[in-house]
Amino acid sequence: TRAYFSPGTGSRRPYLLDPVPEGVHMGAEGRFVDGYLICSFNQSFDTFVEGHSFNLGSERYHLQIAAGEMNTTTEVMGFHHERYSMSPRLNLTSAELTLEPTTLDSFYEGCGVTAGCMGCNQAYSCSGSESCISSKNCASMLRYSVADGHYGFLFYRRASSEDNWISIALSENKGMGPSSSATICAPMGGDEGVRPQSYWIKGEEDPIPIENEVEGLIEDSTGSFDDGLLWCSFSRDAITTVEGKEFDLLNSKFFLTVSGAPSYHGPKKAVSGAPVDFNKITGPLADNKWKLEAHAICMILAWLGSASCGILTARYYKKSWSEKEMCGKAIWDRKKKKTVADQRRSADHVLLETLLQVHVANMLATVALSVMGFAFILSELGEFEKGTHPIVGLISLILAFVQPFMALARCEPDHPKRPIFNWAHFIVGNSAHILAVTNIFLAVDMEEGGLRLPTVSYYFLIPAVVVYVLAHLGLSVLAPRQAKKQNGGDNAGEKLRQGLLFLQIIVSWTMALILCLIITGDLKVDPDGKKFA
Repeated sequence: TRAYFSPGTGSRRPYLLDPVPEGVHMGAEGRFVDGYLICSFNQSFDTFVEGHSFNLGSERYHLQIAAGEMNTTTEVMGFHHERYSMSPRLNLTSAELTLEPTTLDSFYEGCGVTAGCMGCNQAYSCSGSESCISSKNCASMLRYSVADGHYGFLFYRRASSEDNWISIALSENKGMGPSSSATICAPMGGDEGVRPQSYWIKGEEDPIPIENEVEGLIEDSTGSFDDGLLWCSFSRDAITTVEGKEFDLLNSKFFLTVSGAPSYHGPKKAVSGAPVDFNKITGPLADNKWKLEAHAICMILAWLGSASCGILTARYYKKSWSEKEMCGKAIWDRKKKKTVADQRRSADHVLLETLLQVHVANMLATVALSVMGFAFILSELGEFEKGTHPIVGLISLILAFVQPFMALARCEPDHPKRPIFNWAHFIVGNSAHILAVTNIFLAVDMEEGGLRLPTVSYYFLIPAVVVYVLAHLGLSVLAPRQAKKQNGGDNAGEKLRQGLLFLQIIVSWTMALILCLIITGDLKVDPDGKKFA
């Protein structure tokens, strides 16, 4: 057993202390038995080593257990190649000495039995919380327990030197409103190390630090940031009052939010699927983001898929479908008199007609999916939240909902007020579509709500929009040429037009489906959302 001093900075290695500092007493010779290396030593409460005072009686210290290689000839110690644990700051004179968490595995011990747990992956999706915890590979995790009227919280996340926050918050709803009690863990700089701090979140504002100490809010706190693992632990009383609001963990349930960003709108957060009773230990908590995912999927399928295809067919393929009816109305307005050409459609026209019949179905599907998407997000959040994305989405939904009723109430083609209807239907429909697609772009890296589209979504949104615009331009150029070839009610020789329609359908639906796979997590994206994992 030897005594060394570690400068702890730069590339300077620990060096042997000779003579041994006063107050440090080496034990008997160590033993190496059956693969176990056993050593011991004693140290006085007060020691002075290399200009540094170590007062074990009044100060708290971290304990580190590490292993490495040594040159037995020169007794020069190399850097450790294994670090087994870094304890919290400990009172080494306490009879009830606790070293938890001694290893990363100790975070998972007793989950669902003696402690409640919530584990998340790198994208802060906790829907698969149980498998993440059982495999002990969660990117971030929170555990809580209760004893003697005190509620203990221990939480960690994989972090970097630039991205080194983790927080938990208690709130009455998933939107963290009207007010929440948050605890943020972060390196404090200097000699303060890592410790949790209390914050207050009011509505949609960023967290505000609580300057005056609140009794019972944070007790027995400690934390560490080492080897990319940031963790904190603390306990709080059953009943605390923060900024005039009472948080009664004994008799009330609260939503639990785990976040990796010190702001309300940070996308790196997960919320428990239901209010948590901190007095009951159940299986792993899940965030139940399926409603958020269902909302996003409904809107993407509605506006990138159904609406885009439906608008093109309505604008450029009326003459290809002239005899069908729906709800007693002609799908496309037609004259009563049919020409001979109407009876002589080619096989191409029959195929195209089959495709074009989906126009009304597409538009009705757009409205239905939009209403479903709105219902999902309203059910998830419990209220309509303010913000650009929600407002633009609501306007688009209202315009889309009006469209089918306008179509059913349209007048005959030769009615003097028909141009008014045509323009109104055109403006309302295209406005709804433009706003909805714009709103999907706004959802990329959106910092509102609990779900966002990652940056890689641009790779699929932009091609879908570009092909849609090019299809419009191409069909607009071809329209005068096809008008000259018109022979009766339907167009002839539409190979190119069919090709443009098929291209637009294939691209828009393919892009929409890829985005849906990204949302559900079947296509893995890195935590920053800028590339595929």
